[in-house]
Amino acid sequence: MAWLSGGGEPSESLSLFYQSITTSLRVVDPLAPPAVEDLVWWDRVTSSGGTTLPGIDTDGDGIPDDYEVANGLDRLADDAASDLDGDGMSNIAEYLAGTSANDSTSVLQVTRVLPGRVSSSIQVLWSAVAGHQYEVLVSASLQGPYLVGRTVSVGVTGEAAAVVSRPGGPATFVRVRVVPAP
Repeated sequence: MAWLSGGGEPSESLSLFYQSITTSLRVVDPLAPPAVEDLVWWDRVTSSGGTTLPGIDTDGDGIPDDYEVANGLDRLADDAASDLDGDGMSNIAEYLAGTSANDSTSVLQVTRVLPGRVSSSIQVLWSAVAGHQYEVLVSASLQGPYLVGRTVSVGVTGEAAAVVSRPGGPATFVRVRVVPAP
C-alpha cells in the first residue's frame, strides 16, 4: 500500500459502494498531527459482484438498473420497448405495472367482469401488485371514450376488485391502467 504522503497505519476502514464498484477509504490516527493528505488514502477502485442502487438507470431507458438486473434485462442497453417474456407487455410496461419482465404469466390484465349488486354496476377484477394504484376505465364503445369509474390503491399482490357504474347502452367495455400513486 502506498500512502499519498507521510506514513502511518490505517486506524479505520470504510467501504463505499456504488453501482457494483467498491472504493475503500482509510483514515489514519486522527490524534496525530499529519498533513491533510495523510488523513485519506484511496484504494484502487475494484469491481465487485454486488447489487445496484435503486433508481439508477445507466442506459437511460426509463427502467432502473436494479429492476433490469432482477428481471434478466440489459442495464447497459435500451431494451424498454422489447418484450423479453413474450407476453405482449413491453419491458417498460412491465416495470411500470410492477410485473416481471421475465415471466409471461406475470401481466397486468382484467381477469373477470361480474354483474354488480344492481343492474347499473359491474365488478371488475384484475391482477394487481402491492403498492400500485390503478384506474378502472369504462366505456359504452370499444373505441371510447373511456371514463374513470374508480381509482384503487392496492396493498396486497393478487387479484384486486372494484365495483363501477356501467356507462349505459347494450355493452360495457373496461380497461385497467396503472397510475402514479399519490
